[in-house]
Amino acid sequence: MKLSFICHEFPPIGGGASTALDQFTHLLTERGHAIQVVTIGLGLEDQEMCEASGRIVIRLGVGRKRILSPSHWELLRSTLALRSRGCRLIQKFNPQVVIAFFAIPAGWVIRSQLAEFPQVVWLRGSDVPKFSRKRWGWLRFFQPWMFKKVLRQAPLVLANGESLRRMAWALLPNQSIIILTNGVDLKKFYPHENKTQTGCLRILVVGQLIARKRCLELLQGVAYWAKERGGVARVTFVGEGPLKGALEALSQEIKPAVEVNLVGFVSREELPDLYRAHDLLAHLSQAEGVSNVLLEAMASGLPILSTTSAVGEELANAPGIRILTLSQRVPETIGSALAELDCDRQQLIWMGQQARQAVQAFDWQQRAATFEQLLGKILGDESSSL
Repeated sequence: MKLSFICHEFPPIGGGASTALDQFTHLLTERGHAIQVVTIGLGLEDQEMCEASGRIVIRLGVGRKRILSPSHWELLRSTLALRSRGCRLIQKFNPQVVIAFFAIPAGWVIRSQLAEFPQVVWLRGSDVPKFSRKRWGWLRFFQPWMFKKVLRQAPLVLANGESLRRMAWALLPNQSIIILTNGVDLKKFYPHENKTQTGCLRILVVGQLIARKRCLELLQGVAYWAKERGGVARVTFVGEGPLKGALEALSQEIKPAVEVNLVGFVSREELPDLYRAHDLLAHLSQAEGVSNVLLEAMASGLPILSTTSAVGEELANAPGIRILTLSQRVPETIGSALAELDCDRQQLIWMGQQARQAVQAFDWQQRAATFEQLLGKILGDESSSL
Protein backbone atom coordinates (compact mmCIF):
# COMPACT_ATOMS: atom_id res chain seq x y z
CA MET A 1 0.00 0.00 0.00
CA LYS A 2 0.94 3.63 -0.42
CA LEU A 3 0.44 5.43 2.90
CA SER A 4 0.93 8.97 4.19
CA PHE A 5 1.32 9.66 7.92
CA ILE A 6 0.90 13.18 9.28
CA CYS A 7 1.99 14.27 12.77
CA HIS A 8 3.04 17.51 14.47
CA GLU A 9 6.17 15.94 16.00
CA PHE A 10 8.59 13.22 15.00
CA PRO A 11 11.97 11.95 16.24
CA PRO A 12 14.34 13.38 17.23
CA ILE A 13 11.99 16.15 18.38
CA GLY A 14 9.23 14.24 20.09
CA GLY A 15 8.97 11.43 22.59
CA GLY A 16 6.39 8.71 23.08
CA ALA A 17 3.96 8.92 20.18
CA SER A 18 6.52 10.16 17.69
CA THR A 19 8.84 7.30 18.66
CA ALA A 20 6.00 4.86 18.03
CA LEU A 21 5.38 6.49 14.66
CA ASP A 22 9.04 6.18 13.76
CA GLN A 23 9.19 2.49 14.66
CA PHE A 24 5.86 1.66 13.05
CA THR A 25 6.56 3.38 9.72
CA HIS A 26 10.02 1.78 9.58
CA LEU A 27 8.37 -1.59 9.98
CA LEU A 28 5.69 -0.89 7.37
CA THR A 29 8.43 0.06 4.92
CA GLU A 30 10.20 -3.24 5.64
CA ARG A 31 6.91 -5.02 4.97
CA GLY A 32 6.83 -3.56 1.46
CA HIS A 33 4.64 -0.49 1.80
CA ALA A 34 5.49 2.94 0.34
CA ILE A 35 5.54 5.33 3.31
CA GLN A 36 5.55 9.12 3.51
CA VAL A 37 5.77 10.93 6.88
CA VAL A 38 4.89 14.64 6.92
CA THR A 39 5.75 16.36 10.17
CA ILE A 40 7.37 19.41 11.82
CA GLY A 41 11.08 19.97 12.38
CA LEU A 42 13.20 22.40 14.33
CA GLY A 43 14.11 25.79 12.87
CA LEU A 44 12.75 27.50 9.76
CA GLU A 45 14.03 25.29 6.95
CA ASP A 46 12.01 22.47 5.39
CA GLN A 47 13.85 19.17 5.22
CA GLU A 48 13.06 16.20 3.02
CA MET A 49 14.82 12.87 3.45
CA CYS A 50 14.41 9.77 1.33
CA GLU A 51 15.91 7.00 3.43
CA ALA A 52 17.68 3.92 2.14
CA SER A 53 14.63 1.85 3.05
CA GLY A 54 12.47 4.04 0.80
CA ARG A 55 10.61 5.83 3.58
CA ILE A 56 10.16 9.53 2.85
CA VAL A 57 10.26 11.92 5.83
CA ILE A 58 9.44 15.60 5.34
CA ARG A 59 9.95 18.02 8.22
CA LEU A 60 8.36 21.43 7.76
CA GLY A 61 10.16 24.42 9.27
CA VAL A 62 7.92 26.69 11.35
CA GLY A 63 10.51 28.16 13.68
CA ARG A 64 10.02 25.56 16.37
CA LYS A 65 12.68 25.86 19.10
CA ARG A 66 11.53 23.41 21.76
CA ILE A 67 12.72 19.82 21.74
CA LEU A 68 10.00 18.99 24.25
CA SER A 69 6.30 19.44 23.58
CA PRO A 70 5.58 22.49 21.42
CA SER A 71 4.36 25.73 22.93
CA HIS A 72 0.81 26.80 22.14
CA TRP A 73 2.01 29.19 19.45
CA GLU A 74 4.32 26.57 17.97
CA LEU A 75 1.38 24.19 17.87
CA LEU A 76 -0.72 26.77 16.01
CA ARG A 77 2.07 27.46 13.52
CA SER A 78 2.54 23.73 13.06
CA THR A 79 -1.15 23.27 12.37
CA LEU A 80 -1.12 25.99 9.71
CA ALA A 81 1.98 24.55 8.05
CA LEU A 82 0.54 21.03 7.98
CA ARG A 83 -2.74 22.40 6.62
CA SER A 84 -1.11 24.24 3.73
CA ARG A 85 2.31 22.89 2.77
CA GLY A 86 1.87 19.49 4.35
CA CYS A 87 -1.40 18.68 2.65
CA ARG A 88 -0.02 19.72 -0.75
CA LEU A 89 2.88 17.31 -0.27
CA ILE A 90 0.49 14.52 0.62
CA GLN A 91 -1.68 15.23 -2.42
CA LYS A 92 1.42 15.08 -4.61
CA PHE A 93 2.37 11.72 -3.08
CA ASN A 94 -1.20 10.51 -3.79
CA PRO A 95 -1.50 7.84 -1.09
CA GLN A 96 -4.21 5.23 -0.78
CA VAL A 97 -4.79 6.21 2.86
CA VAL A 98 -3.82 9.17 5.08
CA ILE A 99 -3.16 8.39 8.74
CA ALA A 100 -3.28 11.17 11.34
CA PHE A 101 -1.18 10.57 14.45
CA PHE A 102 -3.17 12.57 17.02
CA ALA A 103 -6.74 13.68 16.39
CA ILE A 104 -5.55 17.26 16.96
CA PRO A 105 -3.84 18.84 15.16
CA ALA A 106 -3.21 16.19 12.46
CA GLY A 107 -6.75 14.80 12.29
CA TRP A 108 -8.22 18.30 12.26
CA VAL A 109 -5.96 19.23 9.36
CA ILE A 110 -6.80 16.31 7.09
CA ARG A 111 -10.55 16.26 7.70
CA SER A 112 -11.16 19.26 5.43
CA GLN A 113 -8.01 19.50 3.34
CA LEU A 114 -7.65 15.85 2.30
CA ALA A 115 -11.25 14.70 2.19
CA GLU A 116 -10.64 12.91 -1.13
CA PHE A 117 -8.49 10.29 0.63
CA PRO A 118 -9.63 7.57 3.04
CA GLN A 119 -8.58 8.71 6.50
CA VAL A 120 -7.47 7.03 9.70
CA VAL A 121 -7.20 8.88 13.02
CA TRP A 122 -5.02 7.29 15.72
CA LEU A 123 -5.66 8.61 19.23
CA ARG A 124 -2.38 8.94 21.10
CA GLY A 125 -2.99 10.69 24.44
CA SER A 126 -2.87 14.47 24.73
CA ASP A 127 -5.20 14.80 21.73
CA VAL A 128 -8.03 13.27 23.80
CA PRO A 129 -9.88 15.86 25.95
CA LYS A 130 -9.11 15.71 29.71
CA PHE A 131 -5.97 13.61 29.21
CA SER A 132 -3.59 16.53 29.76
CA ARG A 133 -5.10 19.95 30.48
CA LYS A 134 -1.72 21.63 30.98
CA ARG A 135 -0.55 20.62 27.51
CA TRP A 136 -3.36 22.61 25.87
CA GLY A 137 -3.74 25.64 28.13
CA TRP A 138 -6.39 28.00 26.81
CA LEU A 139 -6.74 25.90 23.65
CA ARG A 140 -8.48 23.23 25.74
CA PHE A 141 -11.74 25.18 25.47
CA PHE A 142 -11.83 24.40 21.73
CA GLN A 143 -10.49 20.87 21.98
CA PRO A 144 -13.73 18.91 22.64
CA TRP A 145 -15.54 20.58 19.72
CA MET A 146 -12.63 19.92 17.35
CA PHE A 147 -12.23 16.37 18.65
CA LYS A 148 -15.86 15.48 17.91
CA LYS A 149 -15.64 16.91 14.40
CA VAL A 150 -12.55 14.85 13.61
CA LEU A 151 -13.82 11.52 14.92
CA ARG A 152 -17.26 11.77 13.35
CA GLN A 153 -15.74 12.16 9.88
CA ALA A 154 -13.01 9.52 10.05
CA PRO A 155 -13.88 6.11 8.57
CA LEU A 156 -11.44 4.42 10.96
CA VAL A 157 -10.49 5.56 14.47
CA LEU A 158 -7.80 3.74 16.47
CA ALA A 159 -6.72 4.25 20.08
CA ASN A 160 -3.49 3.46 21.86
CA GLY A 161 -5.18 1.76 24.78
CA GLU A 162 -8.53 1.23 26.45
CA SER A 163 -8.14 4.26 28.72
CA LEU A 164 -8.01 6.59 25.72
CA ARG A 165 -11.04 4.94 24.17
CA ARG A 166 -13.02 5.44 27.37
CA MET A 167 -12.09 9.12 27.43
CA ALA A 168 -13.18 9.48 23.81
CA TRP A 169 -16.44 7.65 24.46
CA ALA A 170 -17.23 10.13 27.23
CA LEU A 171 -17.73 12.67 24.42
CA LEU A 172 -18.87 10.34 21.63
CA PRO A 173 -20.42 7.23 23.18
CA ASN A 174 -21.50 5.75 19.85
CA GLN A 175 -18.23 6.29 18.00
CA SER A 176 -16.56 3.16 16.64
CA ILE A 177 -13.01 3.07 18.07
CA ILE A 178 -10.67 0.09 17.66
CA ILE A 179 -7.86 -0.56 20.13
CA LEU A 180 -4.45 -0.79 18.46
CA THR A 181 -1.74 -0.19 21.00
CA ASN A 182 1.95 0.52 20.65
CA GLY A 183 4.23 -2.44 20.12
CA VAL A 184 7.84 -3.32 20.80
CA ASP A 185 10.75 -4.74 18.84
CA LEU A 186 11.50 -7.95 20.73
CA LYS A 187 14.76 -8.47 18.85
CA LYS A 188 16.11 -5.04 19.77
CA PHE A 189 14.92 -5.03 23.38
CA TYR A 190 15.89 -8.21 25.24
CA PRO A 191 17.07 -9.13 28.76
CA HIS A 192 20.63 -9.16 30.04
CA GLU A 193 21.85 -12.76 30.07
CA ASN A 194 23.94 -12.53 33.25
CA LYS A 195 22.46 -9.69 35.27
CA THR A 196 23.47 -9.69 38.93
CA GLN A 197 20.95 -8.72 41.59
CA THR A 198 23.34 -7.56 44.30
CA GLY A 199 24.43 -4.16 45.57
CA CYS A 200 22.37 -0.99 45.33
CA LEU A 201 19.01 -1.14 43.61
CA ARG A 202 19.32 0.41 40.15
CA ILE A 203 16.09 2.26 39.32
CA LEU A 204 15.34 3.70 35.87
CA VAL A 205 12.84 6.45 35.00
CA VAL A 206 12.30 7.34 31.33
CA GLY A 207 10.10 10.24 30.24
CA GLN A 208 9.62 13.97 30.40
CA LEU A 209 10.39 15.56 33.75
CA ILE A 210 6.88 16.92 34.18
CA ALA A 211 4.24 16.69 36.89
CA ARG A 212 2.10 14.14 35.00
CA LYS A 213 4.95 11.63 35.04
CA ARG A 214 5.24 11.82 38.87
CA CYS A 215 9.04 11.81 38.67
CA LEU A 216 9.40 14.07 41.73
CA GLU A 217 7.06 11.85 43.77
CA LEU A 218 9.15 8.85 42.78
CA LEU A 219 12.34 10.45 44.06
CA GLN A 220 10.57 11.50 47.27
CA GLY A 221 9.60 7.86 47.72
CA VAL A 222 13.19 6.77 47.20
CA ALA A 223 14.28 9.40 49.75
CA TYR A 224 11.77 8.05 52.29
CA TRP A 225 13.02 4.50 51.72
CA ALA A 226 16.64 5.59 52.18
CA LYS A 227 15.94 7.61 55.33
CA GLU A 228 13.42 5.38 57.09
CA ARG A 229 14.38 1.91 55.86
CA GLY A 230 18.09 2.24 55.07
CA GLY A 231 17.65 1.81 51.33
CA VAL A 232 20.60 2.23 48.96
CA ALA A 233 19.87 3.02 45.32
CA ARG A 234 21.00 4.59 42.10
CA VAL A 235 18.23 6.39 40.24
CA THR A 236 18.66 7.35 36.58
CA PHE A 237 16.28 9.86 34.98
CA VAL A 238 16.22 9.88 31.18
CA GLY A 239 14.52 12.98 29.80
CA GLU A 240 14.22 16.73 30.20
CA GLY A 241 11.60 19.02 31.63
CA PRO A 242 10.66 21.77 34.08
CA LEU A 243 11.11 19.58 37.17
CA LYS A 244 14.81 19.05 36.55
CA GLY A 245 15.79 21.75 39.06
CA ALA A 246 13.60 20.28 41.82
CA LEU A 247 15.01 16.81 41.19
CA GLU A 248 18.58 18.13 41.34
CA ALA A 249 17.86 19.89 44.64
CA LEU A 250 16.34 16.78 46.22
CA SER A 251 19.17 14.59 44.94
CA GLN A 252 21.64 16.69 46.93
CA GLU A 253 19.66 16.09 50.11
CA ILE A 254 19.63 12.29 49.86
CA LYS A 255 23.30 11.65 49.16
CA PRO A 256 25.21 9.39 49.68
CA ALA A 257 22.59 6.65 50.20
CA VAL A 258 20.95 7.53 46.89
CA GLU A 259 22.89 8.47 43.79
CA VAL A 260 20.79 10.38 41.24
CA ASN A 261 21.80 10.70 37.60
CA LEU A 262 19.91 13.16 35.39
CA VAL A 263 21.22 12.14 31.99
CA GLY A 264 18.88 14.16 29.76
CA PHE A 265 17.94 12.79 26.37
CA VAL A 266 19.37 9.46 25.30
CA SER A 267 19.44 8.29 21.69
CA ARG A 268 17.26 5.39 20.62
CA GLU A 269 20.41 3.41 19.89
CA GLU A 270 21.55 3.70 23.53
CA LEU A 271 18.25 2.78 25.17
CA PRO A 272 18.40 -1.05 24.93
CA ASP A 273 21.70 -1.17 26.84
CA LEU A 274 20.38 1.35 29.35
CA TYR A 275 17.34 -0.79 30.15
CA ARG A 276 19.54 -3.87 30.58
CA ALA A 277 21.85 -2.00 32.97
CA HIS A 278 19.06 -1.46 35.54
CA ASP A 279 17.08 -3.61 37.95
CA LEU A 280 13.70 -1.90 37.91
CA LEU A 281 11.64 0.59 35.89
CA ALA A 282 9.56 3.10 37.84
CA HIS A 283 6.62 4.20 35.70
CA LEU A 284 4.15 6.23 37.77
CA SER A 285 2.50 8.52 35.21
CA GLN A 286 -0.94 9.91 36.04
CA ALA A 287 -2.24 9.10 32.54
CA GLU A 288 -0.93 7.03 29.62
CA GLY A 289 -2.00 4.95 26.72
CA VAL A 290 0.16 1.86 26.32
CA SER A 291 3.60 3.39 26.80
CA ASN A 292 6.61 2.69 24.56
CA VAL A 293 8.83 2.93 27.63
CA LEU A 294 6.80 0.37 29.53
CA LEU A 295 6.86 -2.14 26.66
CA GLU A 296 10.57 -1.65 25.99
CA ALA A 297 11.49 -2.12 29.64
CA MET A 298 9.37 -5.26 29.94
CA ALA A 299 10.90 -6.67 26.76
CA SER A 300 14.32 -5.96 28.32
CA GLY A 301 13.40 -8.10 31.31
CA LEU A 302 12.82 -5.28 33.79
CA PRO A 303 10.21 -5.62 36.54
CA ILE A 304 7.90 -2.62 36.70
CA LEU A 305 6.82 -0.44 39.63
CA SER A 306 3.74 1.38 38.39
CA THR A 307 0.10 2.39 38.83
CA THR A 308 -3.05 1.30 37.03
CA SER A 309 -3.34 4.67 35.28
CA ALA A 310 0.22 4.33 33.97
CA VAL A 311 0.06 0.78 32.61
CA GLY A 312 -3.54 0.81 31.38
CA GLU A 313 -6.06 -2.01 31.46
CA GLU A 314 -4.08 -4.01 28.93
CA LEU A 315 -1.22 -4.71 31.37
CA ALA A 316 -2.68 -3.98 34.81
CA ASN A 317 -2.70 -7.66 35.77
CA ALA A 318 0.65 -8.65 34.26
CA PRO A 319 2.69 -10.64 36.82
CA GLY A 320 5.86 -8.66 36.06
CA ILE A 321 4.29 -5.41 37.29
CA ARG A 322 3.90 -4.25 40.89
CA ILE A 323 0.86 -1.96 40.96
CA LEU A 324 0.74 0.83 43.55
CA THR A 325 -2.34 2.66 44.77
CA LEU A 326 -1.14 6.17 45.51
CA SER A 327 -3.08 8.01 48.21
CA GLN A 328 -2.04 11.04 50.26
CA ARG A 329 0.90 9.06 51.69
CA VAL A 330 2.70 8.89 48.36
CA PRO A 331 6.35 8.84 49.56
CA GLU A 332 5.60 6.18 52.18
CA THR A 333 3.73 3.99 49.68
CA ILE A 334 6.50 4.16 47.09
CA GLY A 335 9.25 3.77 49.65
CA SER A 336 7.65 0.73 51.29
CA ALA A 337 7.20 -0.97 47.91
CA LEU A 338 10.84 -0.37 47.03
CA ALA A 339 11.93 -1.78 50.37
CA GLU A 340 9.93 -4.98 49.78
CA LEU A 341 11.30 -5.45 46.27
CA ASP A 342 14.86 -4.75 47.36
CA CYS A 343 14.66 -7.35 50.14
CA ASP A 344 13.61 -10.09 47.73
CA ARG A 345 15.92 -9.94 44.73
CA GLN A 346 14.78 -13.38 43.56
CA GLN A 347 11.28 -11.94 43.30
CA LEU A 348 12.67 -9.15 41.14
CA ILE A 349 14.30 -11.70 38.83
CA TRP A 350 11.05 -13.64 38.56
CA MET A 351 9.09 -10.46 37.85
CA GLY A 352 11.51 -9.53 35.07
CA GLN A 353 11.07 -12.94 33.46
CA GLN A 354 7.30 -12.61 33.69
CA ALA A 355 7.44 -9.12 32.21
CA ARG A 356 9.34 -10.41 29.19
CA GLN A 357 6.80 -13.20 28.76
CA ALA A 358 3.80 -10.87 29.05
CA VAL A 359 5.09 -8.44 26.43
CA GLN A 360 5.34 -11.12 23.74
CA ALA A 361 1.78 -10.29 22.72
CA PHE A 362 2.81 -6.70 21.88
CA ASP A 363 5.28 -7.43 19.11
CA TRP A 364 5.25 -4.67 16.45
CA GLN A 365 4.94 -7.27 13.69
CA GLN A 366 1.58 -8.35 15.08
CA ARG A 367 0.46 -4.73 15.27
CA ALA A 368 1.46 -4.15 11.64
CA ALA A 369 -0.45 -7.21 10.46
CA THR A 370 -3.59 -6.03 12.28
CA PHE A 371 -3.17 -2.53 10.83
CA GLU A 372 -2.93 -3.94 7.30
CA GLN A 373 -6.12 -5.91 7.82
CA LEU A 374 -7.98 -2.84 9.08
CA LEU A 375 -6.86 -0.78 6.10
CA GLY A 376 -7.88 -3.61 3.80
CA LYS A 377 -11.42 -3.36 5.14
CA ILE A 378 -11.78 0.33 4.34
CA LEU A 379 -10.11 0.00 0.93
CA GLY A 380 -11.38 -3.38 -0.16
CA ASP A 381 -9.35 -6.47 0.68
CA GLU A 382 -7.65 -6.62 -2.68
CA SER A 383 -6.16 -3.14 -2.15
CA SER A 384 -4.11 -4.22 0.85
CA SER A 385 -2.13 -6.90 -0.98
CA LEU A 386 1.51 -6.15 -1.77
